[in-house]
Amino acid sequence: MNVYKLKPRFSLILGLFCWIFLLFFQLILVVVGNNLDVYSYYFIYHIFLGLSIFSIHNYYDQKFKIANSKNILNFLNKTFKYSLKSIIPVGIVWIVLFNLLSENYITRNTSVLNIVNHLNIGIALTYLIVIFTVCKRFILFDDYNSFAKSLWKIFEFLILFTFIFDFVSVFLPSSFYYIIGFIVSIYGIIISFNLKWIAYISFDKKWKSIFYLLVIIISLFLYFRIFLQVNLTAIVIFDLTKSLYFMVISVFIFLYSSISILVNIFNLPTSMVFEKFQKEKQIARKVQEDLIPKHLPNSDNLKLFSIYKPHSDLGGDYFDYISLDKNKFIICIGDVSGKGMPAALLMSNFQASLRTILRYTDNLENIIHELNYQLKSKESGDRFVSFFIAKCDTKKRTLSYINCGHPAPLLKIKNKIIFLDQGTTLIGVFNKLPNFKTCNIKYNKEFILLCYTDGLLDTQNEKEDYYGEERLKNLVLSSDEDFEILNSLIIEDLNSFRGNTIYNDDITILSMKLN
Repeated sequence: MNVYKLKPRFSLILGLFCWIFLLFFQLILVVVGNNLDVYSYYFIYHIFLGLSIFSIHNYYDQKFKIANSKNILNFLNKTFKYSLKSIIPVGIVWIVLFNLLSENYITRNTSVLNIVNHLNIGIALTYLIVIFTVCKRFILFDDYNSFAKSLWKIFEFLILFTFIFDFVSVFLPSSFYYIIGFIVSIYGIIISFNLKWIAYISFDKKWKSIFYLLVIIISLFLYFRIFLQVNLTAIVIFDLTKSLYFMVISVFIFLYSSISILVNIFNLPTSMVFEKFQKEKQIARKVQEDLIPKHLPNSDNLKLFSIYKPHSDLGGDYFDYISLDKNKFIICIGDVSGKGMPAALLMSNFQASLRTILRYTDNLENIIHELNYQLKSKESGDRFVSFFIAKCDTKKRTLSYINCGHPAPLLKIKNKIIFLDQGTTLIGVFNKLPNFKTCNIKYNKEFILLCYTDGLLDTQNEKEDYYGEERLKNLVLSSDEDFEILNSLIIEDLNSFRGNTIYNDDITILSMKLN
C-alpha cells in the first residue's frame, strides 16, 4: 500500500475525485436503473474505491510524521479528534434517519439511503486509514532496524491483498473470505505487541491515553451498528460490512487498541519509576549540552555555525571550538561508538581529556597520541572514537589537521571540494596508531570547511538508499546561498531525502567560513 509515493495534495484531490465519482455512479444506477451485470459493477466500483483508498492512505502517511517520545501525546490527541470528527456527523444522521424519522418515507427512499450509505463509507474508511496510520507510527516507534520495517511492509501488502480479494471475491468460494481474514488478523496480532511508546507516557497521561483508545473501540462498534442497520433495508447498492479489507482493518485497530489499553493498565505501577529515570536523563542531557559550545565566533573574518541533533535524549557526538591565542584556534568534531548513556559518558570524558591536554600542548600529533593512550588505558572494551581535529593559524594562513577515522570533512575553496581524509585510524582501537600523518594546507583565499558525523551520511530513505557523501558534496558545490544558512539547507535536503524514515543516529554539523 505504500510502494509508490504521490504528492500529498495530489493524493487528496485524487481520493476525493474518485469518491465523488462513485457517489454519482451509484445515484445514476439508482435513478436510471441498474442495468449493469454484477461483474461490471464490481469492476467499476472497486477500481475507483481502490484509487480513493490508496490516495487517502498516501496522503495521511506523508502528513503524519515520525512518532517519538516528544510527540506521542500529539498522536493520541489526533486519534481522539478524528474519532469525534468522524463519528459525530455519522451518528447524527443515524439518529435522525432511524429514530426520529423511522416511520417516514425518507428512510425507505432508495436515493437517500444510498447517498447516506456512501457518505458513511467515505467517512468510515478515512477514519480507519487515519487510525491505521497512527498505529503504524506507534508500532515503528523508536524502532530503526530493517527487520521491523520489513515486518510492517509485509503487513501492508497483506492488507493490499485483502482489497484485491474484494475485487475478485465474486469468483471465489465464501470460505476464502474467512481463511484470508484469519491469516491476516493473526499476523496483525503478532506485530501489535511492539508497544514501546507506552513507556514514554507519564502516569497522569496514561489515563488519558486509555480513554482515547476506548473512544476508538467505541467508534468502531458504532460504525458496525450503523452499517448493519442501513444494510438491513436491503436497498443499498454497496454493503461495506462484506468487504474483507474493511473487516481486517477494523479487527486490527480493535485488537491493537485493546492490547494497548491492557498494557497501559499493567504498566501503571511502574510509570513513576520510569518518570524518575526520565528526569535523571533530562538532567544528564542538560549537563551534556553545557559541554557543547553555546557561542561560536561570528565575525567578518571567522564564522562558525553548528547543528546538533542527538538520536535520543543523550548522544555520543561532540564538537568544539577552542581559541589558543589571537591568531590560532582549534576546531574538532568526534563521534563516540554506541548511543545513549554509555556514549554520552564517554563523550564527556573525552571532551574533558582534550581540554586538559590543550593546556599543555597544541601539537596535533601529541594531542591525538595522548587521547588514544587515555582511552585505551581506561579499558573501555569495544568503545572507540572517530575524531577530526584541525588547527588554524590565521597569521601564517595554514590549516593543519588529523583525521582519525572520521567521515572526511569538506573543504570548499572557490568551486573545488577537497576531502580532508588523511591522518590515522579510530582512537581507542590500537595501542599505537598506525599510518600516522599530519596534513598542512596553505590557503590564500577564503574557504568553507564543513564537518559532520556519520549520522548525516548514513540516513536512509524509504528505498533504503543512503544520503551519502556524493549528494552532500553536490549540495555544497551548488549552494550559492548565504553561508549562514548552509547547515539549514543541508538539514532541509536531508529531511526531503529521508521522507518518513527515522533518523537512526546522532547528527552533528559544524561549518566554518574563514576570510
